[in-house]
Amino acid sequence: MFTADTYIRRRDLLRKKFGSDLLLFLGNQISPINSSDMAYPFRQDSSFLYFFGHNIPDMAGLIDTESGTDILFGRDPSAESAQWYGPQVNLETLRQTSGSVKALELEMLKPMLEKAMRQGRRVHFLPPYKGENLLHIHQLLGIEPSMAPAHASTKLIQEVIALREIKSTDEVREIESAVDL
Repeated sequence: MFTADTYIRRRDLLRKKFGSDLLLFLGNQISPINSSDMAYPFRQDSSFLYFFGHNIPDMAGLIDTESGTDILFGRDPSAESAQWYGPQVNLETLRQTSGSVKALELEMLKPMLEKAMRQGRRVHFLPPYKGENLLHIHQLLGIEPSMAPAHASTKLIQEVIALREIKSTDEVREIESAVDL
């Protein structure tokens, strides 16, 4: 994970390419194999990691290009999860390390998107490649799962590619460190 400044800088560069739109980045969810207790190893969405930096399931990030606000959505760990998995990081700490302005419970994302769409604001998202996120797009934006890839934002795809192909000094150092292993 990089410093909060790295994520802030990345989101600021992306924000400058859009008007009064919202840029939605869905993190991945745990994918069950044959029951919710038996899951595939978790792998976070690369674009969510690039802009928000957290490898935790059930998160989303929203970049509001109009207000300049970046919001991290997730869930605070329950007392039960701490018993099963040990100490966990709370949402406020995750917000700070991602450099986001706000952190809200994941359930607050849908009403926020609905309000923005009623105001005529566009919600850009990348093509979902996992079934869970196809369903999440449907729940959040009302787009049928079979149509979600067609509604993905070409402009957002192009801008993310343009940002990700240029590496900062910190990124090069991390790549070199990984290669040296």
